[in-house]
Amino acid sequence: MNNREEQIKHATSEYTKGIIEDSTIRAMDFENGAKWADNNPKFINIEQKEIIIPQGWEIDKVDDNKIILKKSKKELPKTWEECYKLLGRGEFINDFCYICGYTCNEAGVNEKNILPTGLGKPMLALCQLLVCREIYRQGWKPDWTNRKENKYCIINEINKINKIAKITYFTSKVLSFQSEEVRDEFLENFKDLIEEAKELI
Repeated sequence: MNNREEQIKHATSEYTKGIIEDSTIRAMDFENGAKWADNNPKFINIEQKEIIIPQGWEIDKVDDNKIILKKSKKELPKTWEECYKLLGRGEFINDFCYICGYTCNEAGVNEKNILPTGLGKPMLALCQLLVCREIYRQGWKPDWTNRKENKYCIINEINKINKIAKITYFTSKVLSFQSEEVRDEFLENFKDLIEEAKELI
């Protein structure tokens, strides 16, 4: 490779730094590098031949002197421990039912009562609702394999609390009851808790 080609290769690198965007795949060729080199001679350093790849992208291939980028595939964690370490900050419900902030670290990897930040209050409300639901059901348990059994439910629909009935076997719901009357009374008495917990129901 002669001196001119070395300069163009480096110039392509410098040119790439300025115009690659995260949202678009751009291909840099030697012609663009040559133009940049001619206009910016003082920046040419033939010892440096690196290309800065934007975060979230990787080189797919080099084709006809063009560098083709593709989005990197992010590997998702496969265990609770990996998710815990990536969470960073969270919260938990203490023995006095207060929501407390928490910093995830190696020492606390077995603390499985940690919640993502912002879910402490909804989870506390849901725990209360499950106790109340148990009492209101009076021993009734929904059979979600039986499509002929009516279930009367309270759901979160388009971020609003709604009442539905005659749920079939494939749509299990947390707040399900044996009759319309029981469901409506539950909603009337525990509406505030339901609103607090609605993103979890």
